Amino acid sequence: MAILYAALAAFLFGTADFTGGFASRKNAIPAVLVWSQIAGLLLVGLFLLVDRTATLPSAADAAYGAAAGVAGLGGLALLYRGLSRGYVAIVSPLAAVLGAVVPLVAGLAFGERLSIPAAVGIAVSLPAIVLVSWHGHLPESARNPRRIAESGRDGVLSGVFFGLFFVFISRTDPGSGMWPLAVARVASIVLMFAGAVSTRREFRITATGRSGPVTVAAAGLLDMAANIFLLLAIRQGLLVIVTVIASAYPAQTVLLSRIFFGERIGPVRLAGIVLALVGIALMSV
Repeated sequence: MAILYAALAAFLFGTADFTGGFASRKNAIPAVLVWSQIAGLLLVGLFLLVDRTATLPSAADAAYGAAAGVAGLGGLALLYRGLSRGYVAIVSPLAAVLGAVVPLVAGLAFGERLSIPAAVGIAVSLPAIVLVSWHGHLPESARNPRRIAESGRDGVLSGVFFGLFFVFISRTDPGSGMWPLAVARVASIVLMFAGAVSTRREFRITATGRSGPVTVAAAGLLDMAANIFLLLAIRQGLLVIVTVIASAYPAQTVLLSRIFFGERIGPVRLAGIVLALVGIALMSV
């Protein structure tokens, strides 16, 4: 079940990214982040009401949950900053692949061991993550050394923070259920509100129609659903496998962009999608 849950997490992460990106076209990014995160908090709250087996988190679980929330928010903030001021072709692949490499290294350090097919599957999946995140070469006329350096820095830091989110949330006790995710979401919401207030940023949803509140809420619900499946997968499988599969989420974003916006997938991204499927098949052996 861990492989299935991880694949569902990747599907939902990719759909949430597409939905949130669509909402961000006509709303301020801080507004989309704040209100989508609140919607996600409501979902995990409902999950906790239904799950009668979960116990209140210990101090350690709460600390890991809060750390995961801070790390996840840091990854998002750095990713959006990199995409807004730098080169997508550099930021996106770095963030995606490092988000998988950090928990991979951590899982091996924690003593997880891989079968040969799983190891081959991971070796295939890591370049697949880069390929499905690829946005093309930088035109010679557009290359700016300062922007390239900033893009590299933002992409690396974003990926490290996303990877730390996976690691922190994986250290929580299974008996605590989804409480660590609720704590993580509360921590990120508090930080976002504090940041928006201190910088006087706009955090009202101003758009209506397809980019309005319903779309923003959907992004948050999808993201939290992805986190729930991710945590279920981590608790039933190996961190090194689950996070690599979940990090293939850009493939879903690419497919949705093709369906709704007619964006060309291209041979590079198509190769990445095929490699990702091969990698998942090998890791499920």
